[in-house]
Amino acid sequence: MHFGFDPRNHLHDFLSHAHIDHSGLLPKLVKEGYKGPIYCNKPRQNLLKIILLQDSAFIQEADVAFVNKKESSPGFTVY
Repeated sequence: MHFGFDPRNHLHDFLSHAHIDHSGLLPKLVKEGYKGPIYCNKPRQNLLKIILLQDSAFIQEADVAFVNKKESSPGFTVY
């Protein structure tokens, strides 16, 4: 997924609400070089910690399920 801009040049971010479709890419934004502030109020900040942690856990569970499925496939080799 490409943002359509260089996150290193992005000056600031405003989070209007913590729904995952608005906040889910914040970790990717930071990973790709964003260093500016993310503005939101304290209740959103608290909720965001929970939402992103739950989303991360879901992704990790899906990754494990995928690897387990692949490992049970004939011809699977670990290098």
